[in-house]
Amino acid sequence: MNYLHILVTFIVVLFVYIHIQFQLSHSQEKDVYVLDVPVTIPIEEIFELKQPVVMHLHDQSLTGDLTKNILSEQFPKFDMSVYDNTREVTHAHILSSCSATKELFNDDTESRYYTEKNYNFVNTIPPNNIFKGMLQKHQLFEPPLCSRKLFDIMFGSHNSTTSTQYSVMYRNIFTVTKGNLHVKMIHPNLASEHKITVKPNYTDMSFFAEGNIDLWGDKYDETIELVVKEGETFSIPPYWLYSFRYEHDTFVTCSYFNSYMTEIATLPHTVLYWITKFTRPGRAVPIGRNDQPSNVAHDEPIDKLPNDTAIEKPSNDTAIDKLPKDATNEKPSNETAVEKPSNETAIEKPSNETAVEKLPDDGVVNTLQKTPVGISVPEPDTDFDITKTNNEPRNSEI
Repeated sequence: MNYLHILVTFIVVLFVYIHIQFQLSHSQEKDVYVLDVPVTIPIEEIFELKQPVVMHLHDQSLTGDLTKNILSEQFPKFDMSVYDNTREVTHAHILSSCSATKELFNDDTESRYYTEKNYNFVNTIPPNNIFKGMLQKHQLFEPPLCSRKLFDIMFGSHNSTTSTQYSVMYRNIFTVTKGNLHVKMIHPNLASEHKITVKPNYTDMSFFAEGNIDLWGDKYDETIELVVKEGETFSIPPYWLYSFRYEHDTFVTCSYFNSYMTEIATLPHTVLYWITKFTRPGRAVPIGRNDQPSNVAHDEPIDKLPNDTAIEKPSNDTAIDKLPKDATNEKPSNETAVEKPSNETAIEKPSNETAVEKLPDDGVVNTLQKTPVGISVPEPDTDFDITKTNNEPRNSEI
């Protein structure tokens, strides 16, 4: 019985080891496999070659209708990840709305910006949308025992190039729905010969070449370059370094598939990804005070107001003794907090003669001229009423 357990364990370990080695290995072929016409070869046998494959989709009913203009019209407020190919931190990106991203790319004269890794954006697209219809056609390339699927949308400004990177997913499918896409790839063996190192970033599971490697330069002559035209689909094997160059109207839909054996082979990356996700501290972007809009009222100090600016209306809690002396004859309003006199309290009614005797000859004019803005002082001859309670009769005119 013990021999049976040993035999079963050996077979299971051997099975897992062979599949892991197959997932981590790569083909020695450095050519691109092109399928011009439909063939009877099973699609699984083609992908097992682990070569870049270019396929022609004969059903082009959806390709011409998937453009960045239609995307910005249908989803103008959805956020997209925008990358800068001149950045020092390769995985750093910002979120921008779809309409703002389109305007940024149209105004980009330095060919710097592009967008990719919009997984959350694609997941929010309704199932009956035309963009989801194209991604559903990629189900044809789904491997057996598929464990995970990711869908993406990619485009950029004219002549912009993406950072050099590779994918650890089992299958990476790209369909050009508009324009032409220029692709440059380098075999993993050649990357080792050129001492190109890849630094993984476990915040978003990306693998960019360290040192801003530019495959479009003259230094790497052994790269594979091809132009994928509108309506064509191509795949890039895992661990092949690649970089894209977009034209003005290029639009690409992408699908990434993983199998359970690939998940086992890339288990160290997956563990580090989840550890980073739960332990990486959040980062806040500091915004200076000068960057805030100047038309916000609460950001303006009171002492910086010009002289002709209207004075703020005093609140109801303002005490009477804090008002200017010249404003003591102001007509009390309903909102002013004045102590209500009782019925027994005798209120002396000042006569016009008394008021004139206590004021200088030009007292009335000076009082009106020195009164602050927003405080009204009645003239001596102006008729006004003093409102009392509902139980008391209205006083006679002064």
